[in-house]
Amino acid sequence: MKNELPRVTATYFIALIKAYLQGLKTKQEIISETSGMLPPPDPEDRNPANITHQLIAAATKLNELFYFEIVEKVSQAEDTTPTRNGLLHHLEAFIAGDITDQDLLAWATTWYNEDEMTEAYFESASIEYFCLFWLPANKAHINIKLMQQVLNIFRLNCGSVLKEKIALVLLSEKEQQHFLFFLRDYTDHHKTAEELDIYLLKKFGMDHQSFPYMMELRQVMHKEMKLEALLQKAKLIV
Repeated sequence: MKNELPRVTATYFIALIKAYLQGLKTKQEIISETSGMLPPPDPEDRNPANITHQLIAAATKLNELFYFEIVEKVSQAEDTTPTRNGLLHHLEAFIAGDITDQDLLAWATTWYNEDEMTEAYFESASIEYFCLFWLPANKAHINIKLMQQVLNIFRLNCGSVLKEKIALVLLSEKEQQHFLFFLRDYTDHHKTAEELDIYLLKKFGMDHQSFPYMMELRQVMHKEMKLEALLQKAKLIV
């Protein structure tokens, strides 16, 4: 029958889009799985690396009604959020050479470009910080060694989003030096608690009451712990 729907349905594309948004499938994995079904990227697309646009275009080419079903289902779904497992999968794929730094960045910042489809909420604040702030700010320095360090932080899953955020900031040697210099001044009573709050808010988005290493900082002040040991602990080095 000429009007018979193709075997591939909108559900197939919805599942692929969700898997990409969650991070459980990379762009290259989706391209391989769809076996040439995807059209070439639109040169006028604001983000030609965005595989979701290509999936929607391929679905619409099969059946124009698929477009409305996909947009409706994805926009109302609660399982389109970035996940820790998805982040680990993308980091592992980059380290293995299966995706490029641009692929990683495009996936991490997809939610800037999908507001017409879904309001995505990240699985945790530390994943959101990595995807939307840390990685774009460090895009010129993306390399295997650095991403391996990021992978180690998130794979550890220490149970504290604040500690994960601090560890990401402290991947920078410059920030490690700032950390040591400022906290040494504080423990030597050259900085006040108000100045400590200003530093913590600027660097980590928290005050001393929410800073998860205040007990260790007090131990440094009482000579029960060295500041360098606190730094290593804050870097989540096991």
